[in-house]
Amino acid sequence: MVKTKANQKIHVDKLKTTLDKLGQLKEKPKEELSLRESIYFLRDKLKSALKKGYSYQDWSEILEEQGILISASTLKQYLTDISKESASRRKRSKAGQSKTSKSETITSSKSSNDSDKYASL
Repeated sequence: MVKTKANQKIHVDKLKTTLDKLGQLKEKPKEELSLRESIYFLRDKLKSALKKGYSYQDWSEILEEQGILISASTLKQYLTDISKESASRRKRSKAGQSKTSKSETITSSKSSNDSDKYASL
C-alpha cells in the first residue's frame, strides 16, 4: 500500500508524462452494475414483457430467481424514473435544436445587415 508523503514536490515533466499516460487509458469494463444500472440495462425487455401482460410482481419474482432482489414497487419506480429521464433528454435536445436554429437565423440576418452597412466602405 502506498503511503502519502507530506509536502512532496512533483516535477512538471512527471506531471506531463502522467497526463499522457492518463490520456492513453482505455475504458475499463465494469464487472458489476448497481441495481438501478441493471434495470436500465434490462429496460427494453422489461417494458416489452409488461406490454405482453406480465406484471411488475411477475418480473420481481423472475429477477429474484436470477439473484436480483428487487420489489415490484422499486422496479416500477426505476422504470418510471428511466422513462422520465429519457423524455426530459428528448425535450432538452429539441429545445436546443430550436434555439440553435433561431440563433442561426438571427446571426445570419445580422451578418447580412452588417455586410450591407459596410459594403459601401
